[in-house]
Amino acid sequence: MTRTDPVLTRDGAVGWRDIPLDGMTCYHRCVEAVLRATGRSTDEVVTEMSGPITSDFADDGRPDLRLRSATARWLYAPEGESRWDVVRDRLATGCPILIWPDGYFWPGDPYEGRRHIHHHAVLATGIDGGTLRYLDVDADETSGFRGEVPWTDQTRRACTRVLDLDVSTPGPPLLPGEVDETIAASVEPLGRLAHATADLARWWAAGPTRRLAHAVDLYALGDVQPQVYLFAALCERHGHTDLAKLGYRAAAVAKKISLLLFGLHKYKPIAPYDLCLDDIESLAARLREMWHLAADTAALPDNAVPDGAWLWQRLDALSMWHFDSSIGSCPERVEVRSI
Repeated sequence: MTRTDPVLTRDGAVGWRDIPLDGMTCYHRCVEAVLRATGRSTDEVVTEMSGPITSDFADDGRPDLRLRSATARWLYAPEGESRWDVVRDRLATGCPILIWPDGYFWPGDPYEGRRHIHHHAVLATGIDGGTLRYLDVDADETSGFRGEVPWTDQTRRACTRVLDLDVSTPGPPLLPGEVDETIAASVEPLGRLAHATADLARWWAAGPTRRLAHAVDLYALGDVQPQVYLFAALCERHGHTDLAKLGYRAAAVAKKISLLLFGLHKYKPIAPYDLCLDDIESLAARLREMWHLAADTAALPDNAVPDGAWLWQRLDALSMWHFDSSIGSCPERVEVRSI
């Protein structure tokens, strides 16, 4: 397979209209860049990165990423160590690798020297002399979203969590029946997401803590927006336009929640997080609409079990993985109700 150097560009990118986070996260854009560097088209990227909607996330809180034919291998460093050896060896073979650096050690990170935190991903593309080069959605677009840091002991210590991708084997095009199966497999998870997000709105109305707000930021941007957007893009390409429209609307609300929370995080000691309540309620409603239409499309009952307790567990796991801090116990027992 022909491979070129990966780039971050809005040209031909999936969903990218205004900012790189349109429909994607920092790490999804990095994965997309790796896929496009192999010559995959936009449609092929959608096929590779999309799939059935899921509410089954990793127990340890790692970022959600699913690929159809490519493989992604997480590598964590033991306490006090790093995986810079993996980064070095992969780059030596000409293969990029994703890094979730420890902000405490990463040069220029807002948390450098202050806190051990894994809040952002970059795509390492090469080591040039004493410089590590990477792609970063937070970098300047005029520079091609390129960044660099000195390849020092501090930088090496920052490489504690990496994601190694193997995209060498492209999968076959999806058949119409497989798209139908994707929609059918999404019905129950959409119901679970809708119910749980409605519960989240109720928790939020009771008064969100700053830790909960940071976790919900991750949930909206990383767990909901990408998979819903990619699902919508897949549906649009295979004639399910009404379901695609609902998916795009839900993804847009999820992105809005994340961007609003990102701005509100800056207000201390008390942030007006209550401003997000209407949007969280709106996200639950958009997911509910998707759930009902997906069920109708697949000729399946829309009778998902209304259990939102799993979402609190996911939010706590997200907080632990990214910030090494718990959001605490669920504020109240989740009530079973219809929506």
